[in-house]
Amino acid sequence: MNDMNGYAQTCGVEIKVTSHFRRSPVTGNQWNAKRSCHMIGHAIDMNLLGKNGFCDGSCLSKYSSYNGPDSSINCFLKKIRYVHPLLHWGIDFNDPVHIDDRLCTDAAEYDKVHATLSGC
Repeated sequence: MNDMNGYAQTCGVEIKVTSHFRRSPVTGNQWNAKRSCHMIGHAIDMNLLGKNGFCDGSCLSKYSSYNGPDSSINCFLKKIRYVHPLLHWGIDFNDPVHIDDRLCTDAAEYDKVHATLSGC
């Protein structure tokens, strides 16, 4: 989060977190992944407030080639995708409001963290 906040400040955007840690997958949701990074506290869903205004999922989906109408949002998403070695923008799997740190792609590490949190 510290790196994301730094990128947001540098680029002039404000991150509006709409979802973070979840105890279980969202029922009936197409993002109902077996190993969701949300379920171990390693993902957020967000909207952005850029210099041109508010940008939700529908707006963020227009930034996949980083030529959207708001240069501050272009800047932020480029940093997430190309500068940070671990952060992963959900545009790659049609979820433009999602950012995670890829921990959910390592099954053994995911299971270890999930087991630790199961007692919460």
